Amino acid sequence: MYGYHLWYFDGTCNKGAMNQLKRMQQKAALWIMGAFHTSPTGGLEVLAGLIPVHLMLKKLAACAVYRIATLSDTHPLRSMMGERLLKRAELHARSAALITPAMQGKVKSTVMEVDERVHVKLMQ
Repeated sequence: MYGYHLWYFDGTCNKGAMNQLKRMQQKAALWIMGAFHTSPTGGLEVLAGLIPVHLMLKKLAACAVYRIATLSDTHPLRSMMGERLLKRAELHARSAALITPAMQGKVKSTVMEVDERVHVKLMQ
């Protein structure tokens, strides 16, 4: 899961990576439970207490939004965010605040996703 923000955000094609993680988790469930290779892996994952990969990634992404919202006002990562999250950080040349509104809908990245979702998560 280390570095999942590089490939897990809205608008990416991550089907291959998700399939690899799913297969890895199935093998881990077989190993943890000491079950046969022909055992149904969905049930084994439940018995082993493993969260499905796609739900784990959604949970990690939501936690990342909360962590970014609580960064200090001058944190360097804030310089990449939009105007609402910028606070007292210096504006970076490639900041989301400098992207035109027409381009904001087209640009897909972790920074843009966090910039959109941080206000939605904090309002809930």
